[in-house]
Amino acid sequence: MLGKDQTTQLLQIRLASAVELARATLEPYWPWITNTIGVPLDETLTIEVDTNPGDGVGAHILQGIGVGSATAARTRSWHPFIENWSLPAGVSPRVVSCLQRERGSKGLPSSVWEIDWQECPVAFQLKGLGRRVVSVQVPLSFPPGDNYMAASSKHWFIVGKEDAAKLLVLIQQVQATSIPYFQTGYGRTPLATKYDWSTVVLDASARRMVQTDFELFFERE
Repeated sequence: MLGKDQTTQLLQIRLASAVELARATLEPYWPWITNTIGVPLDETLTIEVDTNPGDGVGAHILQGIGVGSATAARTRSWHPFIENWSLPAGVSPRVVSCLQRERGSKGLPSSVWEIDWQECPVAFQLKGLGRRVVSVQVPLSFPPGDNYMAASSKHWFIVGKEDAAKLLVLIQQVQATSIPYFQTGYGRTPLATKYDWSTVVLDASARRMVQTDFELFFERE
């Protein structure tokens, strides 16, 4: 029972799909997004992919630090296709920076930073496209006990419909210079440059023995 000075407060719980939650996250940016692309929202197409050129923007802003090979690979893959980029005004971008150990050019380990650009959208002018496209990393959360990671993300491109097919062709060209590998952190599939046996951190004689064993296995297959 409520007393005289107490008021009833209603708590509303809404169940929404991941897409609806992602769109709600982008709601403050919609005027900037449509103005940047230059067409109304109903004349755009949202494409979900597994590559995020925003990582290169983060690496550019943080120039002067040692960047890890995964970040460098993603940046190199996109660099030839990006003519310019811009950010919405009045926003402080969020970047996840993870310090890691990586073997250097002389085989000695060194500390490097892996850069992961987060939910702040980035507008890109890409080669061959008539309009700008907006790249955004959309954060997602799942309830405990779900089959997904508790926190994950999806990457979206928002593009004018007339440029959508051209964008997919461009992404295909980007990925042609890289190979995907699976990474458990953040539920992402980042891009890495192609590698060979010379990048394996092993004693030279042990590496040759392991390499020979693998090659003989595939020959017998």
